[in-house]
Amino acid sequence: MAKKPKIKTKKGKVNNDLNSSISKNQRLISRMEQAEKEINYNQKVVTILCRIIFILTVLILLLLVNDMGVFETIFMVALTVLLFYFAWLRNFIYKYKSKCKIILEVDAVLFSSPLLGDRRNKYEEWAQSVAAGHYKVGRRGFEYRLGMKKIVFYYNVGLTNARHLSEIQHEYFRKLLVKADQSLDSIMPVFSNANIDKLDKRASYHTSRILHYLYALLNIFMLFLLSSIGGIAGIALVAVACGLTEAFVFYFSIKGAYFNYKNEMALRKALPDNTGIVRDNGLGAIRPYLGYIAFAVIFLSTFISEFLIIWM
Repeated sequence: MAKKPKIKTKKGKVNNDLNSSISKNQRLISRMEQAEKEINYNQKVVTILCRIIFILTVLILLLLVNDMGVFETIFMVALTVLLFYFAWLRNFIYKYKSKCKIILEVDAVLFSSPLLGDRRNKYEEWAQSVAAGHYKVGRRGFEYRLGMKKIVFYYNVGLTNARHLSEIQHEYFRKLLVKADQSLDSIMPVFSNANIDKLDKRASYHTSRILHYLYALLNIFMLFLLSSIGGIAGIALVAVACGLTEAFVFYFSIKGAYFNYKNEMALRKALPDNTGIVRDNGLGAIRPYLGYIAFAVIFLSTFISEFLIIWM
């Protein structure tokens, strides 16, 4: 059996703490466990907003289904299904995945799940997959794929100990792949003080964009409901409630777009292109502008919806 590679520090000395940590913590923590370890208020807000909008969507669909055309009905049904996924189904999927284990063994990666059992892939196979470009710097962590299998080393973690463990596990995985293919040393990404905070901010800005979408969507539903009141009272409620919500959403959306652009540009310097940042599902080139794109989508969708609700 192959010996476990020694992990060295920048000074070239063997770090016994890292090796001992790996021997005690070979199993990678799952997405569900990771979420429980995070101090992430925004994730809870996203779930709550999705559930509120889901209930409103179902009520509107039941009340107005006879008055809707084919396009409106299909849109509302699709929106209902999508919200149901984010409000409830996604949590069930994460709970199932938490029962699936990914273990970094000495000579292979073990995938263990209640349905598929145990499956092992040697590090040489993973090295070939990485060399073929099947990896990316994702929103929440460094992601590696081998066929349908995926390993994620999370950097978007609220607790320092959990983040440190993820760094140790990634370094161990990286050492084994570099041992199988020396050329990967200049390709695979690394955790560093120069990029970790910027990567964490990328995840934060992404979650903020989701919240802006949900707030804008909720505001459209509130506009639809309040507009049915009519009269001066209806106009006042729409102007105060919906107007203030729009102002805050537009302000924080454009503010987030600006800081997201600055962060992505700084991240490109801290994490060069050859580490896979431009392979991020083809989004590497437009990632700095995703905030502005989100603002444009929110602004146009809100304007069009208000026009249709008020004048149609």
